[in-house]
Amino acid sequence: TGEGIVNHNILKDSLKVTIRLLAQAVGRTPRTLQKNPESKAVQLGLRKIVYVYKLLEEMLGSKNKALIWLKAPNSEFGGLSPVDIIAKEEIDIVIDYLMDVKKGALV
Repeated sequence: TGEGIVNHNILKDSLKVTIRLLAQAVGRTPRTLQKNPESKAVQLGLRKIVYVYKLLEEMLGSKNKALIWLKAPNSEFGGLSPVDIIAKEEIDIVIDYLMDVKKGALV
């Protein structure tokens, strides 16, 4: 793919999630995501997911810790995991939370 394009399959494998979850996160069906992964709307959603992952990696010091945090239930999200929130197309809630936490310490 071209420069700046997020490869949904690599992202799926990196995050250890399903195509279905990624599709939900960007507001598309799995079929639509796989047929048109380079559409502007899909890429915007995928870039936000990459942003969250990279931010967590920076804050926590490793990819593994970032994955654990993404998948663990979190009281800040009503007991849902950040991945659950992202799958509900509410990634901005996770981004806002991380930006607030970045000012302090991640618990």
